[in-house]
Amino acid sequence: MISQKGGDPTVLVMDEPTLRDLQDRDRQFLLELGDNVAIGLAFGSVAFGVACYNDPALRTRSISIFPINVRLDVWLSIVRLISHGGSYVCPDVIAEQASDMRHDPNEDICLTQRQIDVLRLVADGQPNKRIADQLGLSVHTVKLHLHNACLRLGARNRTEAAMRFRASRL
Repeated sequence: MISQKGGDPTVLVMDEPTLRDLQDRDRQFLLELGDNVAIGLAFGSVAFGVACYNDPALRTRSISIFPINVRLDVWLSIVRLISHGGSYVCPDVIAEQASDMRHDPNEDICLTQRQIDVLRLVADGQPNKRIADQLGLSVHTVKLHLHNACLRLGARNRTEAAMRFRASRL
């Protein structure tokens, strides 16, 4: 805990094992700490960080979530940011949380016909230039359709988009 001289704590940093071992009443006490106490959770596994990020009770507290295993100067910078009223959520947690929101292949995919055409050719292993020639589009337009399809499918790249597209069509 970090506190001002003679005052109440302003920052409370807890590590993953401590948070996992909290009893319900201790967890409730943590959540009821005043708004003047910033809470930081130092995780060891990204999965635990994502679980904390998705926990509605923790999210209402604007809790900072960061890795415990980073260089000391980075870790101290994060704690300093928190102690000055900022909030920090590790980009890995946000990225993992986004990729966890996978699209259910049984749901109807909301893709345009052009996006479907492009994904079908990507799934067949065609490069953008050949796709553009086959569909009568510019390479830039193919990339744009592919980018938008990736966003709708929650895919990070063309390969993942093609795999999700194929899985949805089986």
